[in-house]
Amino acid sequence: MLKLVLGRAGSGKTTYAMDMFRSEMEKGRQHLYFIVPEQYSHDAERQLLKICGDTLSLRGEVLSFSRLCSRVFAETGGLGAKMLDDGGRILLMSRAVSNLSGRLRMYGKNEQTADFLERLVAVSKEFKSACVTPDDLEKAAAAAESPLREKLLDLQLITAAYDACFTGDMADPDGRLGRLAGAIKDSAVFDGGHLWFDGFTDFTAQELRVIEELMKKDAGMTVCLTCDGLVEREEIFEPARKTALKLLRMASTLGVGAELVTPGVETGGKADALLFLEKNLFLYDSEKFEGDSSAVEIFRALTPDLECEYAAAKVLALLREGYRLRDIAVAVCDWGQYGALAENIFEKYGVDVFVGNKEDIRAMPPVALVEYALEIVTGGWEYEAVFAYLKTGLTGLVPDDVDALENYVLKWNLKGGIWARDEDWTLPPSGYEDQSGGDAARLQRINALRRAVMLPLRGLQRALKSASTYGEKIRAVYYFLEKLGLPERIAEKSAAFLEKGELQLSDTYAQLWDVLIRAMEQFYEILGDAGGSTAEFLRLWKLLISQYDLGSIPISLDRAGLGDMTRIRRRGSKCLIVIGASDDALPAAGGGDGLLSDGERRDILSLGLTLPGSAEERLYRALSLIYAALTIPSDRLVVTYPRSGAGGGEKRPSFVVRRLRAMFSLEEQTDDACAFRQSARLPAFELAASHRSGADGVAAAAAEYFKEQPETAGKLDRIAGAKRLDRGRLSTGRASALYGQNLVMSASRIDKFYACRFLYFLQYGLNARPRKPYGFDAPTAGTFMHYLLENVTREIRDGAGFDGVTDAECLELTSIYVEKYVTQVLDNFKDKSSRFKYLFNRLVKDASFIVLDMVRELKNSGFRPLDFELGFSDTAELPPYVLAGGGMDVKIKGFVDRVDGWEHNGRLYLRIVDYKTGKKSFSLSDVLYGMNMQMLIYLFSLHKNGAARYGGEIVPAGVLYAPAREELIQASRDACDEEIADARAKKLRRSGLILGDDDVIEAMEHGPDKKYLPVKRTKDGLSGESLAGLEQMGRLSKHIDTMLLEIAGNVRKGAIQAEPYFKNQNDNACLFCDFAQACHFSEADGDRRRYLKKVKTDEAWHRIMGEAEE
Repeated sequence: MLKLVLGRAGSGKTTYAMDMFRSEMEKGRQHLYFIVPEQYSHDAERQLLKICGDTLSLRGEVLSFSRLCSRVFAETGGLGAKMLDDGGRILLMSRAVSNLSGRLRMYGKNEQTADFLERLVAVSKEFKSACVTPDDLEKAAAAAESPLREKLLDLQLITAAYDACFTGDMADPDGRLGRLAGAIKDSAVFDGGHLWFDGFTDFTAQELRVIEELMKKDAGMTVCLTCDGLVEREEIFEPARKTALKLLRMASTLGVGAELVTPGVETGGKADALLFLEKNLFLYDSEKFEGDSSAVEIFRALTPDLECEYAAAKVLALLREGYRLRDIAVAVCDWGQYGALAENIFEKYGVDVFVGNKEDIRAMPPVALVEYALEIVTGGWEYEAVFAYLKTGLTGLVPDDVDALENYVLKWNLKGGIWARDEDWTLPPSGYEDQSGGDAARLQRINALRRAVMLPLRGLQRALKSASTYGEKIRAVYYFLEKLGLPERIAEKSAAFLEKGELQLSDTYAQLWDVLIRAMEQFYEILGDAGGSTAEFLRLWKLLISQYDLGSIPISLDRAGLGDMTRIRRRGSKCLIVIGASDDALPAAGGGDGLLSDGERRDILSLGLTLPGSAEERLYRALSLIYAALTIPSDRLVVTYPRSGAGGGEKRPSFVVRRLRAMFSLEEQTDDACAFRQSARLPAFELAASHRSGADGVAAAAAEYFKEQPETAGKLDRIAGAKRLDRGRLSTGRASALYGQNLVMSASRIDKFYACRFLYFLQYGLNARPRKPYGFDAPTAGTFMHYLLENVTREIRDGAGFDGVTDAECLELTSIYVEKYVTQVLDNFKDKSSRFKYLFNRLVKDASFIVLDMVRELKNSGFRPLDFELGFSDTAELPPYVLAGGGMDVKIKGFVDRVDGWEHNGRLYLRIVDYKTGKKSFSLSDVLYGMNMQMLIYLFSLHKNGAARYGGEIVPAGVLYAPAREELIQASRDACDEEIADARAKKLRRSGLILGDDDVIEAMEHGPDKKYLPVKRTKDGLSGESLAGLEQMGRLSKHIDTMLLEIAGNVRKGAIQAEPYFKNQNDNACLFCDFAQACHFSEADGDRRRYLKKVKTDEAWHRIMGEAEE
């Protein structure tokens, strides 16, 4: 006997069925089964227990179709079959597709990505649910036209090969219902019993076969369907209506009696407005509700996060009205956008929720650890994989250890075999440029950490390499995880979460080891005997683990439900809050299966095969789900949507919002002031903290409240004080503690100070250091070029001299010192990357040209190198440059690349040469502003203190930047050699400031035409902006002293303001600042740029000379 119970939502179908169930129990009847969809089983069991009492389990139970299979197979056999889960199925599909290599026409070139294989598994599942066999597909393909014919033939081959892979005791869960239908006739499970089906919108072809077999067995059954009758009226009931008609036709064919039951309308105390909504939402007429519409509410938020905050506050408001958390459900229209956001905000508001959606486990640390470990041993110990593995927090290293190891590895770009070797790492942790000490102890610690990381992974690597089958490889992974102590560490994490009250997270972690074991068992069962590379093993593992997710049951009964609107379970909820009801999310924009388009599905239907999932069916199903969700609450319905999305784009309200506005004449609520934040302590405190003095409103009220609370008053005062803070200044004592009583500076420090005070404070006050990889960058290239130029030039000076050396000898010396640098400094490129070697070797080619150019210049000059890398400090060849003033002495120390001298008339003219691998050039305008003064400081220091080293009277002859790199030349394709040579010569011209004395200039470079010096010959003689007289040199020296004393005064006063220099968009202190992430420069918060206008040389001299006269 078939009994169809038809009715709209809330009409009492479930109550009718459960009362009938209880009545049959009271009669002493056995084998009573209440069949519901999987996601409703928990709620249905609770509801049925409430009606039937504790004796329910003696006579009946709540089952899903899956658990119904278990009941029958336990009697008829087949329960021992090993059911593959989603991970096992995707592995088997991968094997099936691989077996068909070369035979597929449409899908032969598709890569076996997880997405492609998931869609193949999905379409196979769809075929099985529709009872479409590979033979059916082959027959349909014969009648189809291209390209559908080729697609159907491929799908026939794939599904047949997939089915053939289920060997031995392996079973496909997607075929379980088919096996159930075949086993029912031999089962006594249903004899004398009754089945109730509730909560289904419709049934698949497989489920209908099961019902058909039950009818044949004359099993009594009652089927509850949500529809308003058998006559078509509203599209939302179309899936259920069609299902009812199918069941009636089936019963008629089998000669089974059928009865239609329409329960009396069961309002159950439901609000009148919600009853009206249920009846009229999808009628699209103009009828309006005339009564009290307070049960329905629409809220428009500015953004999704404020929307979630309002929803959380609404839950708290409902609790204050007397509702329990279990009375409230929160349905999210777009879980992908809102899920994590809603979870975090509800936690912030202190609302306990049960999240009904399943979690993807691949991002969870224990599962990610396995994948990262395999990527490490198969992918060459790449940085990303190694440190993602270490940062799971499950390897035994604490965060400080991981950071120390990461800084070292990043600095030296270490990867590959260098990780797994027995030999210790030897590269200095501080780099070649920074030899501040302490490297030996740091290196010892780093090597100990490396061994702790490397040894387990190297053991896994070797075990995987020696394994001949995938079964042996999966065993190697298991033993690796056991040795690592992963089961114990997962248990410790679960216990820690439990202790902190994070019950849901604790429950999730408690399941993870079992999930990993299940995945490994599936891998072993399916591919244990197969063989392949470790890289292929990793690909298959990723496929497998991508199919697992975690569901959970509520940790406690009194929690609000939070989940996707399509999976909402709280059928007895009194209040429903719908989040994200914009027109792009409600209904969701869903497409058909990616392998079969809507047009192809129509064509397949015309070929005699019925597949679910057409565009029309998807629309009806989506509307049915919306109807089912919105008719759940009995007391209150709140619908929210955002004005703009997370990316800032405008959002429009969905048709549901528009219908609610029209049906109930509702005005949308808004709250731009966010008064709802007052409902929970933490958001209310944040509201109070945002209050600005003098303003009123909800923030002012919150601030007034928290000021009166002893535990928050002080905190609020500190926040208010912090709002008024700028970067401020250091006290004199703090400045002295950071920098010393006497200021020790270098040229680079001076440049940093005048570039930006805050930059100077971070780098030299706090000793902050950016994390930079050591590579063949500009500083490294500069170090090499300085080494080469210094040593080759010294060798020539101390040997044959510049007049006697030939180009060939010069090039030979260059090669000798390149080899020495590689051997002595770079340790024969040990542990250096291929890119480092390539860039170094490329620079060597340029180096020969630069050295030759330098030697040729000196051949044609009366100036000769006197010193290389001349130091200015308390322990160097010359004392530091010292100035006293402002209560703090300034001591300038450092090095100059080269000091050249020329004796004339009893005087020693000195010039300083600085090798530049960059594009830096001398600018008097920079010197005016206190920048790029390095060479001039040391020149004037030599003028004052150099006599002790060189003897005699010293005259400052100038400073020159000498290019230490070969620049690219821009020239036309048809440029001749002479034109190219002229262009190159211009690039090699020095920049700087030289004494405007004809004899000195001639001594610097002989001959009428000056190839190297920054001067030009006119009819009146030599001229140029780079010339200065002795008086100007003296005035310039005083200007530099003034700038240095200014630094001393500012440092003593604790100046740390962010006032970066700004010349233009391509030349400013912020452009390549290493500390931008720590600075957060903002003119709105009081920071300001120091705009430096480029000053012409004449004006710069005028201002410098004017300073001296004041």
